[in-house]
Amino acid sequence: MGIGLTGLSSLLFGFVVWQRPELLTGIPRERTSPIEVMSHHEEIKDELYELMQQYFYKNRPYGLMFVSWEDVHSFVGLWVRPADQFPGKSGPHGITRDMRVLGGPFLFGECASTESMAMPGRIMVACPVVNDYDIWGYVAAIVEDDPVVVEETIRLLGFLAHRATEIIY
Repeated sequence: MGIGLTGLSSLLFGFVVWQRPELLTGIPRERTSPIEVMSHHEEIKDELYELMQQYFYKNRPYGLMFVSWEDVHSFVGLWVRPADQFPGKSGPHGITRDMRVLGGPFLFGECASTESMAMPGRIMVACPVVNDYDIWGYVAAIVEDDPVVVEETIRLLGFLAHRATEIIY
């Protein structure tokens, strides 16, 4: 009886581990959101925030933000400057109108631009933070509505998003 019970328990345990190996090994970093990674690794948070700060002071956009995409309907603004200009992006928030335009290109790892909701007459350029597993957020800058400025910002912000992805994942 004891041998049969031990065998059945081992079989069930093996099946559960086969179905969900993360129960033993933990969830791989590439399958966790930036918030989860930064909450466990303070040095990553510090490095990412320093990178954002350097970009903000060197390139002087009207606004700059790093937003974590937690699930289909919720975002968290982790680093937003100036925060008082973007009350809809700072902290937890739902999906906004601009994500309807930006979401499509993000699926393909591409940067995109749309009219800024917070600053009418200006353009929000955004690039996804994406790894091999999923899209985990984006970096965005508000700039002048000038095609040359927008193209240059797309290039620079693409590099910033790539660096942010490398730091986190």
